[in-house]
Order: sequence, then structure tokens, then C-alpha cells
Amino acid sequence: MTYTLWQLCDPVVERLRLNVRGFLAEFRSWIMVAFVAGFADMVTTVRFMVIDGIEDELHPFIRMVSFMAGPVMGPVIGKACQFAAIGLVTVYWRSMARYVFFTATMMYAWAAWYNMFGREMYSPMLFELIQP
Repeated sequence: MTYTLWQLCDPVVERLRLNVRGFLAEFRSWIMVAFVAGFADMVTTVRFMVIDGIEDELHPFIRMVSFMAGPVMGPVIGKACQFAAIGLVTVYWRSMARYVFFTATMMYAWAAWYNMFGREMYSPMLFELIQP
């Protein structure tokens, strides 16, 4: 039996449809905190890209989009894609949403701090190994 792409996507769409009911009410505070941390990361990324250039960006997707769209629109588009991905993942995997929001918020907050202060203070060994 041959299935079409739409038939293969039916279970995913159905799960998203069921899980989205009441999602905003249940996770409103998590969404807001993650959004604030992500917005801070985006703003500080734009700041350092305008000052130092796109070449210093470590996130491969943000870096690629920034080379195509520029140092201002690149982080904006990239962060919008990250927010969309977090939204889809947390709705689909609702039972683990708090862990996803917590992890994303911590990473965004750390990235915002690193963009503002950490770049001058220290360079983690991992960054030295992966930076071209």
C-alpha cells in the first residue's frame, strides 16, 4: 500500500490539534519568560554583529541567515524560526514542554549575557575548538 505525504502527516497533525487546546493558558508564563530571554539574545546578537561582524556568530543557522539577510534581519529571522520550532515542539511534546521552555530560556539568557559581557571576559574551550 502506498501512502501520500498528507496521509503520513495525519497522526502528527491530529496530535498537534489535540495538544494545542489550552496550551496558551497552561504555559503562558513559560512562553513569556522564554520570549523575553530570546528577545534579549536577539538584540544582543544584532548589537555584536553590527559592531564586530557576522563572522563571530557561533550558531550555524543564525550565521547562515545573517550572511544572506544582513546583521540586523538575520538574527530577527533566525530567532523567529527558533520561536516557531519551540512552539511546534512544545505543543507536539506537551508533557515535556516545561523542560523545553526551561532549557531554551537558560540558553537564551546565557547567550544574551555572553553577547554583552562574556565575549570580552572569557572564551570557553569549546568555542575555541569550533570557531573557524
